[in-house]
Amino acid sequence: MTPTPDSTEPHAEPDHEHSPGRRSLVLTSVSAAALFLLLRVLAVAEWNWDTAFAITHTVNFDDAIGIVLGTLMANEAATGVLLILLLPASVIFAVWPLDGGRRTASAYLLAATMVAASGALISTAHAWWVLAGASTVAVVLILARLFWHHGPVHRVVRFASRRIGAIAVLAALLLAAVVRTPWVPLEHIEIGDERVTGYVMSSEPGFLKILPADDRELMIVADTAVTHREEAAAAH
Repeated sequence: MTPTPDSTEPHAEPDHEHSPGRRSLVLTSVSAAALFLLLRVLAVAEWNWDTAFAITHTVNFDDAIGIVLGTLMANEAATGVLLILLLPASVIFAVWPLDGGRRTASAYLLAATMVAASGALISTAHAWWVLAGASTVAVVLILARLFWHHGPVHRVVRFASRRIGAIAVLAALLLAAVVRTPWVPLEHIEIGDERVTGYVMSSEPGFLKILPADDRELMIVADTAVTHREEAAAAH
């Protein structure tokens, strides 16, 4: 006689934490973060391999968030152009999903990030051209949503709606590759009788690692030789 399975026996729950989809997402995120840092180091070194190798020893990879934020704030023009495209797209697709799609927390988070970054850039640098450009793109997207339900325009909008997160990541990687300004502020540094304008990439007990703004050859200077430091922005 075949035993009847005990209906009260608990069934094993699927291990979502170790599911292939989750592992793939984690691997993709880690790879994108590593590529972002690599592109930033190469861009700051002006794609000189030796200088880039020296800079890697000044990078604290635990401070990746600071590097990302420093990149976004380092070049107002490049960041502004990306925000013109990403701000309206992220907000519209978050509050008005295409084809009846669900509103997701990640879409709201991306939209909130774009709004915060745009607000900070516009208020600080008085970059009203960013708001004007984003408003124009928003009008175009809204008209496309209202009047183009078929054809190439609809397909482009649908693709952008479904891949807005990936587009944002690609935009960040592009920014990392083209912005040569480091993620630390520009300083005027007096070393004895010499005045160097550059970036303090690392400040360790006993020495500083300075990347000059002009020749991008990393300097190692004893901290006792530095007589004065002043941020370039504060000097104006």
